[in-house]
Amino acid sequence: MIYDFIYDDNNQYQITGANLKNELEKLNIDNNYEYFDYFKGNGFVYFLDKINNKITVVSFSEVSGNQEYEIMKKFADEHKSEFDEIIFANATSMETLKI
Repeated sequence: MIYDFIYDDNNQYQITGANLKNELEKLNIDNNYEYFDYFKGNGFVYFLDKINNKITVVSFSEVSGNQEYEIMKKFADEHKSEFDEIIFANATSMETLKI
């Protein structure tokens, strides 16, 4: 599933992006399985695009093997220059793709 969140201005984008990264960092540090129970079995990729004031979220299955993760990782690697930041997250960790 793909979701695009487009913000009216850069300030709204910056606030939302900071809140998103804060929540994902909590996930990464705390491994709070109870709070993030809805993440179990799913992986999420967040594409942050400052120029277009847009955050795109892609969800994929992590329980069907590594195939979907590898497809998303390959796409992110090929298109990383188009985004300010790309974050992979699941129930227990997060990884920021170096841009």
